[in-house]
Amino acid sequence: MPLELLELQKIIWILLPLLALELSLIIIGLWDWNKKKNILGQNKILWLLIILIFSMVGPIIYLVYSQRLTTYSNEDSDDWGI
Repeated sequence: MPLELLELQKIIWILLPLLALELSLIIIGLWDWNKKKNILGQNKILWLLIILIFSMVGPIIYLVYSQRLTTYSNEDSDDWGI
């Protein structure tokens, strides 16, 4: 095999896991975005654009920020969450 073909195969084997990670993050971000109705408020379309445009970093930013907005409070629970 020519040297160029071997180098191309190495690059492909490096890029495949990154592509799988990127697609996984986008799918998880879109799934979570679709699931949350009232938490994101009027910024829901903006978050959709962030998830789709900033492919690797956008879903991570969205998931971290939306988790901060999500509070699971229960008035009947004590400090330990029981």
